[in-house]
Amino acid sequence: MKDKVFLLLIFTLLLGVLAFSVSADEDIARIYTDPAEISGEAGDTVEVEIRADDVHEDGVAGGSMIITFDQEVLEVKEIDRENGLICPKDDWISAENPGHEDGLYLGFGNAEKAFYDSGFLYRVEFEFLQDGDQNFGVTNVDLIEGYKAQVTFQELNDLGGVEITVYEDEEYSEQVGEPVTTDVTGAAVKRLEDGDYWFIASRVGFYTEEGSFEVDGEDITVEFELERLPPLPPPEEKVEVTFRELNQLEGVEIEVYKDEEFEEQVGESVATDETGEAKKDLEDGNYWFAASKFGYHPHEKEFEITGEAKTLEFALEEEFDVYVNRLGGVNRYDTSGKIAQYAYKPEDYPEGADTVIITEGLAFADGLAGSVLAAYLDAPILMTATEELREETESAIDFLEPDAAIILGGEAAISGEVEDALEDHDLEVDRIAGVTRHDTAQLIARYIAAAEEEAAGGEIEEADVFDSVFIVNGAAPADSLIISPEAARSGVPILQVRAGDIPEVTEGALVDLGIENAHIIGGDAVVEDVVEDELEDLLEGEVNRTWGLGRFETSAAVAEEFFPAPENV
Repeated sequence: MKDKVFLLLIFTLLLGVLAFSVSADEDIARIYTDPAEISGEAGDTVEVEIRADDVHEDGVAGGSMIITFDQEVLEVKEIDRENGLICPKDDWISAENPGHEDGLYLGFGNAEKAFYDSGFLYRVEFEFLQDGDQNFGVTNVDLIEGYKAQVTFQELNDLGGVEITVYEDEEYSEQVGEPVTTDVTGAAVKRLEDGDYWFIASRVGFYTEEGSFEVDGEDITVEFELERLPPLPPPEEKVEVTFRELNQLEGVEIEVYKDEEFEEQVGESVATDETGEAKKDLEDGNYWFAASKFGYHPHEKEFEITGEAKTLEFALEEEFDVYVNRLGGVNRYDTSGKIAQYAYKPEDYPEGADTVIITEGLAFADGLAGSVLAAYLDAPILMTATEELREETESAIDFLEPDAAIILGGEAAISGEVEDALEDHDLEVDRIAGVTRHDTAQLIARYIAAAEEEAAGGEIEEADVFDSVFIVNGAAPADSLIISPEAARSGVPILQVRAGDIPEVTEGALVDLGIENAHIIGGDAVVEDVVEDELEDLLEGEVNRTWGLGRFETSAAVAEEFFPAPENV
């Protein structure tokens, strides 16, 4: 009886990627069979199933693999392939021509046609040449690292149109690829490498669903169920509200607010016509309105709408007689130029301005924070557009004949093209730019402190230049505008906070600049009490606040405190 022969079956990978371009994902495949037992005698046959999955999402790919075996014990009897495998040379996988002296060479794919979604199968039948009795098992073998499993997201109500976004972190900040959307069966598929993931499922009209899952080398299904949002209540009907100025003043601006702090405005403002009336449609609720016109004291009043049209009567009181001079241009850029030319008249500044400060005309935060810098450098502030140096701005520069320009804000506010245009005017250009408006504001303060330290020849330090700052909400430009004249006059910098906290860059500036006192501008709706408490803990001196009910009262309160008897307004 012939000795039983020890059968060795080894899978050796020779994956070759054909010479063509694919998209960002690597070409990835996997071979696997179920563990099997092989034993037999001469003439017996055994079938081995080999599956290869081509799982890349785009492009085409090809490759090969080799099964080595003892040809003295086994020979290839038959090879079947399924699932649409396309092979450029059939004789590569024929039983008559194994294609490799050490075993069986299986080729799959070509540059033009090898694109698979479901993978493909080889069924290889071997015949024993000698008696054999051998057990063996074959486990999954990755052809290359980075195999991506198929993750199926299944909405349990078969809801289509659900967008699935996958993230690598539970803070939902690191998104994995593009979102996928469920089909009419409620399913969406995404290929993912091994690891922990978090997902968000969302669709209009449904509550958002969040969840997590793990991929560990196998295809998985992640089930979830979206809950429909309750139907929206029918929109409330609006009624017409008439605002009537009893002196029939035309051009009175009416602003309506939902809150008594006059922060949450309802729609756009309206203005009275020649009869002194203005109309606005409003839903039921409590409101506050502010009526204002230059040369008259503003008027504020609370009112309620309860389903019926209403007329609100008021009368503005004329202010004391004043000489009125208007500085205005055809637009904001022209107006900033007109203001600069008015302030720097040739009889007062025969040599013009040494420096101009350039800010973006549609974002006020940088320019308002720069008011103290403008006063420190005796430099006018000119507005321009983000992408171009406006013609109106160029005209003002030609009039002022400066030698230098300082840009406030990064290139998202003032582009490099504008900087180049300024240099074309033979200006020495400097830029003060932070990552955020809060950052830019504190950099302006540091710029002045550093300049003072340098001018003193080192006899004073940066931390000795300022002892006080004004604190405003960086998202509320009205308060910055209100205090900027006093900041410029007193040389006290304006630092910006958020409503409920102090940004790290602002806190760092308060410490580095040795600030002892802070003066908040605005009520606790714009700078909350918690920020005031944080300032009191941080600073050694006093923390004060000047505010009113709304921007108008706040401006009046600032004027009364800092400009008790002004000659000009």
